[in-house]
Parts: sequence; C-alpha cells; structure tokens
Amino acid sequence: MRDAPLRKTRLYAFNFAWLIGDTVLANLFGLLVLAVLARYLGPEEYGSYAYVFSIAALFSIAGHMGLEGLLTRELVKNPRSHSTILGTALALRFIGFFVGACLCMVYAFAVPLHSEVELYLFVAASLSIVFSPLPLVIENWFGSRVEARRSAPVKMFANVIGGTLRILCVVAGLGVVAVGFAQAFTVIFTGVLLFLVFIRNGGPTIVTWKYSSSLARQMLSEGWMIFVGAIFVIIYLKIDLAMLRWLVGGDEVGVYAVASRLSEMAYFLPISMAATLFPRLIDLREHSLELFNARLQGVFYILALAAYLIILSVFLVGPFVVPLIFGKAFTGSIAILQVHMLSMLFVFMFQAFSRWMIIEKFSLFSVYSQGAGALSNVLLNLLLIPKYGGLGAAYATLLSYVVATYFALLFTRKTQHIFMMMTRALIMPWKGVPIVYEMFPKMSGPK
Repeated sequence: MRDAPLRKTRLYAFNFAWLIGDTVLANLFGLLVLAVLARYLGPEEYGSYAYVFSIAALFSIAGHMGLEGLLTRELVKNPRSHSTILGTALALRFIGFFVGACLCMVYAFAVPLHSEVELYLFVAASLSIVFSPLPLVIENWFGSRVEARRSAPVKMFANVIGGTLRILCVVAGLGVVAVGFAQAFTVIFTGVLLFLVFIRNGGPTIVTWKYSSSLARQMLSEGWMIFVGAIFVIIYLKIDLAMLRWLVGGDEVGVYAVASRLSEMAYFLPISMAATLFPRLIDLREHSLELFNARLQGVFYILALAAYLIILSVFLVGPFVVPLIFGKAFTGSIAILQVHMLSMLFVFMFQAFSRWMIIEKFSLFSVYSQGAGALSNVLLNLLLIPKYGGLGAAYATLLSYVVATYFALLFTRKTQHIFMMMTRALIMPWKGVPIVYEMFPKMSGPK
C-alpha cells in the first residue's frame, strides 16, 4: 500500500513526459512547416490562410460546449458510465461543431473577400471543424486515464503526415487552397488513428456509446458558463488577426500571423501540465483542501518559472532566428513576438486557474472575467491597430490577458486567494524548482 502514492506519482510523471516530448517534437516540426509555408506563400497569401483559419477558430468554439474539463471530470468520477458519457459528449460536440461550420460558411458569403481563393479556404476550414468532435472526445478519455503515452504518438504521426502534405503542396506549386485542404485532411486522419488506438486499448466500442438526455442537460447546465467564457477566450485569442485584416489588411496580417503562431507554440507546456495534473487535483480536493491549495500553489510556481524562462529565451534569440528562418519579409514579426511572449505569464497561469474553476464549480466567474478580457481586447484593438498596426494588436492582447486572468480575480472574495497565489508565483518563480523535483521525481525510486 505504501507504494501506491509512488506509483501514482510515476504515472503522472510518465504522462507529463509523454505530453511534453510529443509536443516539443510536434512544435519543432510545426516550426518547419510554418517556415516553409511563410517563405513560399509570402506575407499576403499566408495572411489570407491565417485569417481564414482564425475566423474558423472563432466559429468552431460552438463545439466547445463547455465540456472540456467537465468531460474529463465525469470520466474520472464515473468509470462505469464511460459509454454513456462518451456518447453524450460526442453528440453534443457534433451538433456544436456542425453549427460552427455552417456559421463559418455563412460568414464567407456575407463578408467581402479579397479573392475566390479565400472562399475555397473557408470550405476547407469548415471541413476541419466538422470532423473535430471524435478526436477531441477520445483525447478526453485518454486524459482521464492519464494515458498520454497512448494518444501522443498517434497525434504526432498524424501531424507529421499532415504537415508533410502541406509542405509538398507549396513546394509543388499547388497553392494555398491545397494547403487548406491538407489541413482538413490532417484533422480527419488524426480522428481515424486515435479511434483505432482507442479501441485497441480497451475503449468501449462505439456501438455501445449511448446518448443520455439527462446527462446532456446536466453537463450543459454546468458547462454553459464555461462555454460562454470560452467564447470570450477565443475572441481575444483570434479576433486580433481578424481585426487587423478588417482595419489594415495587406502584408501586415501575414507578419502578425507568423508572430502569433510562434507564441502559440509555447502554450503546450501549461496545457500539458494542466491536463496531466487535473485528475490528481480532483482527487486532492475531495480529500484535503489544505493539500489541494498547496499543490495548486506549486503548479502556479512551476508555470511562472517556465513562462519566465521561455520569455527570456525568445527575447535573446528571437531577433536572430526569425529573419533567418522566415526571411527579411517577416522582420516585423520580431517586435510583435516579443510583446506576445509577455502574455505567456498569464496564459500559463490561466490553465491552472481554469481547472480550479471547474473543480470548485465556479464557472460563472469565467463568464465575467473572460468577457471583460474580450471586451477590453476589442476596444484596445480599435484604438491601437489603426495607429500601430500589428504591434498595437499585440499590446491589446497582452493588456486583455492582464485584465481577464489577473486583476479580475480581485473582484470576488472566492478568487482573491488565487490572485495572491499568482502574485507569489510572479514574484518568486524560483520556488518552482524544488517543487518540480518533488512532483516529478526520478523514476528509480524505491520499489
């Protein structure tokens, strides 16, 4: 019995290592794909590609349904009801993503486009949305079992195939539309592979999946608040690029898109850590509030430390690496990237805070805080983009994160102690070093 906690710790460590290793490799390959696409397509054509898929991301949030963390929680708490939980989640997400794809196409016909090429890109982006539900639901199942070692290699393989296909499209001169459809193929291919691995590793066969209207109502009644908050999150993640296109247009969109994509590559660390520790935090909250808060503080320390290290690295090497990889046409991406990287502190810590809201069933706060962030981002974009272009959009994003993820915590008693946790992590990030060792010890412990 004494070995049980050690085995569990090793399980979380292995899971985290798999997620990190997979995502690091995926990001390195993604950087190669991004560099080839940007160089071959140029700022204007790559800007159209990034703009269309950013708009698609805005509409795809309809498939979120507020289920991400809730689905993992239900799978952890109710292991005997997996077929019903999975079937209900798949049905809800399919409806949401289908609505999102339809809205994406309505937008494509309603808003003036620069060329017919963009219309075809919207078709490809809509296909990507429609085929998203299955891989997301299966990933939640693996996440609830802390088995990233099963799903991570599959996703990596699918991304390599999809990325290679996109590179071949531009090298062969097939154009940006072919690149868009190659991206849609990647989503479909990932779903098929994950499903095969899911069945092979003991997942309930899809014919046993059931839809439960009562479970759907329960999940939606709690998830709608997370859903609305997620809408606001995606607005201030993606609206900057869309507003750049509306207010400025031209090469500025492509230059900004490269910087934005590079900064997003750093998101893997907090997302991987939060996904790995979420089941453990659920267990701790049910047994010991004191230990739960101590562990949550430790997570904030680690995330702040990682964010500072990444920010420092980018500020040191970014001015040399960006022109080298993407060419002189994208030199303007350097300053935008540096501003975006300052946002990492709040992006990182929000991943832990979002799990806390789900565990504490305080999702309504997400509606207010993320709504404030989205509103401030839109207003700041309107103010800064006409004068400063892409750099103004980057500052708008940074300030909106500070508002939504940090200062908003001061306005309710229940979140003020989280504000203090974040503050301690921002001021004393080095405290994360011994906690890393404690949470992820060497694998050669006592047997």
